Amino acid sequence: MLISSDQHRGLRRLMTVSFILIILMSAVAWFHINRNIESNQIDIAERHNEITATLIGDLMMDAQAEHFIKSRANKDIPLKLSKLTTKKILISNGYKNIQLTLKRYLKILNFQKISLAGGSGRILFSTTPKEIGEQVRFKKYFNQVMSGKTLSLNVSKYDGTGKKNNIISFVPIYSWHKDSKSMADNKGSQRKVIAVVQLVIDTSSLIRHIQFMQIIVLVAWLTTLILLMALFFYLMKYSNDLVSKYAKQIVTQSKSDSVTGLLNRHHFHRLLRQSVAKTMQQNAILALLIVDIDHFRELNAKYDYSFGDEVLKIIVQRINRLLGSEDIVARTGDDELSVLIEQPGSNPSIQALARKILDKVNEPIQIDASYIHLTCSIGISVINQDAKEMEELIQHADSALYNAKDFGRNNFQLFSRDGGRRHINFYERQYALNKALEDDEFILFIQPKINGATGEIVGGEALLRWDNPDYGIVNPLEFLPALESSGLIHSVGKWVLNEACRFCKHWQEQGLSTVPISVNVSALQFKKEDFAISVNEALKNNGLDGCLLVLELTETCLMDNVEYSLTILNKLKEMGVRIAIDDFGTGYSSFDYLNRFPIDELKIDRSFIKNVHDRSDNDHAAIVTAIMSLSHSLHLDVVAEGVETAQELAYMNALGCKTIQGFLFSKPLPTDEFEPLLKDNTPMLKVLEEVRKTLA
Repeated sequence: MLISSDQHRGLRRLMTVSFILIILMSAVAWFHINRNIESNQIDIAERHNEITATLIGDLMMDAQAEHFIKSRANKDIPLKLSKLTTKKILISNGYKNIQLTLKRYLKILNFQKISLAGGSGRILFSTTPKEIGEQVRFKKYFNQVMSGKTLSLNVSKYDGTGKKNNIISFVPIYSWHKDSKSMADNKGSQRKVIAVVQLVIDTSSLIRHIQFMQIIVLVAWLTTLILLMALFFYLMKYSNDLVSKYAKQIVTQSKSDSVTGLLNRHHFHRLLRQSVAKTMQQNAILALLIVDIDHFRELNAKYDYSFGDEVLKIIVQRINRLLGSEDIVARTGDDELSVLIEQPGSNPSIQALARKILDKVNEPIQIDASYIHLTCSIGISVINQDAKEMEELIQHADSALYNAKDFGRNNFQLFSRDGGRRHINFYERQYALNKALEDDEFILFIQPKINGATGEIVGGEALLRWDNPDYGIVNPLEFLPALESSGLIHSVGKWVLNEACRFCKHWQEQGLSTVPISVNVSALQFKKEDFAISVNEALKNNGLDGCLLVLELTETCLMDNVEYSLTILNKLKEMGVRIAIDDFGTGYSSFDYLNRFPIDELKIDRSFIKNVHDRSDNDHAAIVTAIMSLSHSLHLDVVAEGVETAQELAYMNALGCKTIQGFLFSKPLPTDEFEPLLKDNTPMLKVLEEVRKTLA
């Protein structure tokens, strides 16, 4: 979920308040830690000083014992240590021992001062000699200690060098005292405080060290806290930016196609509805072109979807270059693109754009080492001419698209009421085709193949036509899809094979030029298990030598199942039949199959021949040159298909292409018009003469 700006500000305020509270809590904790450290220092000093004072007391007791023995000899028994004079203590051996020991304590235990006060409060010994004989300074604490308590004070003061911290401890010294009565019977022993030891420890350096470490810890903690806060704010900003980015991507993906980046069907229809409403209000026109990539599903099946995606991206790029800034392209199906032209102009302008799209899609596409050649079918509908609403506009464009497919694909159709009815009557057409086969309405036309240098006819291609009683001669582009979808292609294909062989044998019997005849074979026909048998029957039934029959197959057809294709081709070669690759260079495969299949002839597709001499179109020239070089190295015959100009003929002759087929020499002819050319090829020679004059 995307965080709003108000939520973002509220979260930042919350984190700021939390940061301040954490700092205050840290300050309180630091204060209590300081207090605890001070209290712990005093407790430690008390325990430490009590032990030290006990040791000092033991030394004092030793000194007392020594003095007691001497006094007994002199009949002078002191009852209290406080009555001992300072002079006696100072000259005693015990004192000397204490002095030596305490110097060691001062050095080892880091005491600043050690002093001993008797019961009267007079200082009997001190590491500061000038204090000996004086009264103690902390009289109140001294009296409390004489009652048996141990006290410690934390004293701070300032001198010329700075703040001094001292811990002063007052520790009582006990001794067992026996009165004269008790001494006689060794009873009545009593524990009694006889002196107070004052110990002073300088903790200034320790306190400074502790405070320094506390400050370091506090600074480290605050720094860590600040860094964590900064990291939090950065992550919050980054996460918000990231969420915003992904939210935008989700919105974009909901509107666009993941492969091409174009608008998807749903969002395109929304925009189309708005554009139609706006166009109707302004009484303007708007054109919708539905572009269907022919055989795109077969492409995905042959390779994989990633390959098909790359092909689709290239096609989209080409189409986009043809459109204006206000035009919209969308992917509305797996193999379907929709183009919205908001200011299309006249119908001729729309048709010109459709032709450009056809040409761009027809251009070869190279992906890695593979060259492919695709076509497309386009259906066109115009708002305010063909339709008044979006749904009607789409329906009419779809209807025009199906009409384009019915006309053999690789063309565009504008919607027309007649065209709509023609699409609706598609099933009626299938019935008519069945009837055409029964009533012998199918006929063959022959297009000559010419030696481009001599004008000699070297072959002919048999092309199917439908002589419909109502419409006259119907182009195969209009009915071949129906033949394939209905399955009639197998029966009609056998009929074409038989008729082609019959005509070729007839020309041979008439003593005319013996030239091979070519027959196009559809992929469905080739894949049928009895195809090789039907070819053999056509040859035997007409008594034709197999070398006079050329079967034209596409690359796609052969590569769909390589092992099957190789088996069938070998059977055909055993009959002497020649094999030609039709529309060479437009299939999906690489050229390594040429070494595997028993191929005799390559037919360069007309899309490469068109304007091959034009220097501005170097791609076509390079492809044709490469094909010619390849065919020469493999000893294959080449046919240039679709030659229509003198310049194209000259270019192909220069490359060494001997066989030419195209409207420059002749369009497809009925059999009764083709036969005279086998007797006299003067018309072909006239064409060559005209070509020479044009190029002169």
